[in-house]
Amino acid sequence: MRDYVLLTLRVGKAVEARTGDGWMLDYIGPPEWKALVDAEEPRPGGALLDATHAAAETLPRQGFEVRRTRYLVKHLRALSTVARRLAGERLSLIEQAAGCFDLDVGWVAEERFEEAGDLFDHALPGRGDVRERLKAWKRRHELRPGNAHLLPALFERTILEARRRTDTLVGLPEGEEVAFGTLGGGPFLALAEYRGGLRSRVLVNTHRPFNVADLLYVACHEGYPGHLAEIVLKEKHLATEKGYAEELVSFLPTPRFVVSEGLALWAREVVFPGSEQLTWLEKHAYPKAGIEPDGDPGKIHTARDLLWGAQCNAAFMLEEGRPEEEVVRYLARGALVDEEEARRGAPGVAVPATALHGSLHLLLPPRQGATGTRDAWP
Repeated sequence: MRDYVLLTLRVGKAVEARTGDGWMLDYIGPPEWKALVDAEEPRPGGALLDATHAAAETLPRQGFEVRRTRYLVKHLRALSTVARRLAGERLSLIEQAAGCFDLDVGWVAEERFEEAGDLFDHALPGRGDVRERLKAWKRRHELRPGNAHLLPALFERTILEARRRTDTLVGLPEGEEVAFGTLGGGPFLALAEYRGGLRSRVLVNTHRPFNVADLLYVACHEGYPGHLAEIVLKEKHLATEKGYAEELVSFLPTPRFVVSEGLALWAREVVFPGSEQLTWLEKHAYPKAGIEPDGDPGKIHTARDLLWGAQCNAAFMLEEGRPEEEVVRYLARGALVDEEEARRGAPGVAVPATALHGSLHLLLPPRQGATGTRDAWP
């Protein structure tokens, strides 16, 4: 599997050379393998495409178990799809989603957004326009500027509680460690960094408004039982114990990322099921932040997840050549945001946003490219 890892590193290097972004690939394997690729010139898309075909041809002769072979077949298909794009081939969003993510995507039914509206209507305090009530709920639960210094400690406590519950549920590897830090700015609320050797770090942005009702949402998504828990468990049980070298490299436009985002989006429900989310926040977070809570954060977050679908549809509209102003209006209406927020999202929507939000440079036509960061909560 050394050859698969080297191939993934080479595809990632070619993408970085094309886009200027290196965040789409994470590597925790032998440093000499990465050093070998680092010393090379970026390979052209055609050469990488030939290499993916050669790897696919030799895979059946490796004698791997059926599930591992099936997994690698789909990931080689993803690398092949990226190589085709690097070679200049134009692929539709549907073709790219199928090739990179093994997903059959399409227009999200408007009924999903109506379902989200109904959830908001029941979960948000007050009556009347849902959009205005959602804004008011956010303001009510936002950490006040004078209390911003409380955020790192609140976030650390939340991460550690989620980690404790995850360990009780699935058993984290012995010696697993997590450290904490802060971001001095940028567009993200939090970042999770995995450093290998069961060591992680979580950073929270102290220079951006933070909704305290989002504490569990963010902490469980980025940390436990979300991204960090998944990574350390796979390193221990697959990479170390079984010798699955493919687990040493993670490239964003692959099926692995879909699984990772899916796990992270459901993470809070796993260790804080049902009413436990509100109960924990009312006891350990809201009093320290000086917030009088209202509404049901679990249902509100579920509704917000449903609204990701509006970005999926907006991506199809952009691909069809619809005017950006039309897409902005659609996003503002479908995602329940104002036009300024929609305008920030319109040039960089993904398909579907819940799984593909970081792959924009490859998945969208060049004029619609955007930047982002993996393991960041937008």
